Amino acid sequence: MFDLIMSSPTIRNHIDTNHNTTVFGEIYFQLDQDAFCPDKHWDDFIIILLNEWIQKAIACFHGSKVRCIFMEGSCHYVMTPQDNLFLIGFYINNKQKYRINIKQIAFLKILKEKANLAIRTLFEKKIVTPETIELHKNFIYLQRIYKEASKTF
Repeated sequence: MFDLIMSSPTIRNHIDTNHNTTVFGEIYFQLDQDAFCPDKHWDDFIIILLNEWIQKAIACFHGSKVRCIFMEGSCHYVMTPQDNLFLIGFYINNKQKYRINIKQIAFLKILKEKANLAIRTLFEKKIVTPETIELHKNFIYLQRIYKEASKTF
């Protein structure tokens, strides 16, 4: 029952006194019926996270072990490629709390779907920043990798 949960109604921007826009929203992993990482309804910098996670997932698909962080708190996950799987350890305060194995194609699909949802929501809400444009570019690249992976598996 692994999924990346991202709630579009929670996506919102904050403009600071220097006119910098930061986008927040709920983003977290559901690992099982009652297991969430970092926590259920976790609120964080969604564009920054999705941009990093897409780039790292692609690097992992190409054979690199990667570490992906949440911006708030002390949670991260480590992905290691093995055959057609990603072995993922979820850490809180540098202690592994959960471990899952997921097919690479399945993880890439989830990430692709959530990035697409985020992009559509950002454009609907007229939240267009340099990071939004970068997310769109990363999404297009992820789509190409997903097609490549679909042919392999």
